[in-house]
Amino acid sequence: SDTFGFITGLKAINQLMMKTTIFKMSGIGAGLMLLTLMMCSQLSAQTINIGPNQYAFRFTQNQNYGLFFNSTDVAYDFRNGSANAVWSINANNGQLRNDLQFAPGFTVRVPAGTWAARSATAPNAGIFFGNSDFEFRIANGSPGWSMNALTGNSTFLGTVSAQGGNSSQWNQAFTWGNHAAAGYISTESDPKISTDLNLSNVPRWNGSQLAPSSISSSSSTATITGSPSIFTGSSLLTLENPGNTSGTFTSESRLQFSKAGTQIGRISSSGDNFHLQAVTGELALRTGNTSRLTINANGNVGIGASPNSTALLSVNGQILATQVRVLAFANWPDYVFDEAYELMSLNDLASYIKTEKHLPGIPSAHEMESAASMDLGEMQRLTLEKVEELTLYILELKAESDRLAAENEIFKERFESIETKK
Repeated sequence: SDTFGFITGLKAINQLMMKTTIFKMSGIGAGLMLLTLMMCSQLSAQTINIGPNQYAFRFTQNQNYGLFFNSTDVAYDFRNGSANAVWSINANNGQLRNDLQFAPGFTVRVPAGTWAARSATAPNAGIFFGNSDFEFRIANGSPGWSMNALTGNSTFLGTVSAQGGNSSQWNQAFTWGNHAAAGYISTESDPKISTDLNLSNVPRWNGSQLAPSSISSSSSTATITGSPSIFTGSSLLTLENPGNTSGTFTSESRLQFSKAGTQIGRISSSGDNFHLQAVTGELALRTGNTSRLTINANGNVGIGASPNSTALLSVNGQILATQVRVLAFANWPDYVFDEAYELMSLNDLASYIKTEKHLPGIPSAHEMESAASMDLGEMQRLTLEKVEELTLYILELKAESDRLAAENEIFKERFESIETKK
């Protein structure tokens, strides 16, 4: 009892010193505190009570480091130099409140015959390290998938699933052994091949390489991903012509497009020539989901419009060019200057214009609007015909003007003579 009273007294003095700044800073206080703790630990088990949101222990040089009792989140926090919890355990259920982070090169070692990780709700499910196998166990404790640590051989308890369907033939295929040495697969009945692919067209392994063949599919897509250099001329897909550079090509390398077994288009090469071909329908270049240039089966071209059945080129929009040439055609209007050409008199011309409201031989506005188009070459010919006729009218008026001028000169001389005699 005397010893207990002495220790109790020392503990009281120690608590008083911990609250006193002078003793906390002095060597005497530290020594007494250490002596008290040593005596307490030797004489009886002790419990250190820590209040809410306080450190149980911390580093003297940076007091943000240490074990902190977080009463707000009901957790034990291991805090860093910024007083942030780098690792925290829930005080009620023992669950980690932070993700485990391993330093580079860190190794988690699990003995044989133990769990590496397992489910909290299904303790028999998880990753188990056997004597020679890595096992992914299911809820009943059976290895759903295991891999031998020495050979790498894998064993599946259930079926192997793939997107779009399941295969029930993997166990059988695995027992066949080395397929490359035994030859290509000839009895495979995987659902994806039997329904989506024509098995007779699947490339076959002949023991050393894939035998030439083709693949057909009822509904499938393929994506080629990569970043070929634009400076070296490389590409994601290359179709190589089997010919040589010095001789004659015996066949074309092509990309063919078919519908219901009928070829509708292809991209091909023939010799040094490159072909983009629509076999039966139109060939269209599209941007923004709209056809910009279309060539129909007859070779007629439409730019911004559907090809016209009677014109080689149809353009809906403005054409900008530095030069446009129209090939010469027969019956050019120099016939106007022939002496046999009957030029309409000016009086008849005036009467015609007054009645018809357009020049003779030139289509009226109504005719042009009804036709919805014009022949530039023919219109150029008719315009030149009218210019040449206009020239003849001008020359005719010039001759009449010269005649009247001569008569006027005679009258002028007579008038001057009469004036002189007066």
